[in-house]
Amino acid sequence: MAETSPVVLVPDSPDVPLADLEEEDGAQSEPIDVPDDPQEEAEEETQEAGIRSEGELNKEGTKRGKAVFDVTRRPGKTHLPIARVQKVLKADRELPTVAREAVFVIAAATEEFTIRLAAAVERMVQRENRMTAQYKDVCKLLC
Repeated sequence: MAETSPVVLVPDSPDVPLADLEEEDGAQSEPIDVPDDPQEEAEEETQEAGIRSEGELNKEGTKRGKAVFDVTRRPGKTHLPIARVQKVLKADRELPTVAREAVFVIAAATEEFTIRLAAAVERMVQRENRMTAQYKDVCKLLC
């Protein structure tokens, strides 16, 4: 009869330390090498080819897919680089030294402004039944 090894369940949370994932006898289990399904590989290749055919040409002359920007912001993080925001604030000689928390708040407010401006421009373009936003659309909103 074959020996059965204890089953170790991997939790969904990445916060669990690796020490809790060890087997009861203290030995680490080795990863199982599962052969890939050839049908899945073929599907992935066709999906990748489809993405490449829909995208733009890159430097090698092959097509690539468009990058999608994730607008959701995690707490305590911004999409704008904090160092760049600090440089912009330091360039203003009238502004005194700014605390790091204030720089973060300014970066977050700038992000929110940009997101709302882009949404307003998109609504304006849709009302006019166009596909492309133009400089004049942004000017109409800000002026």
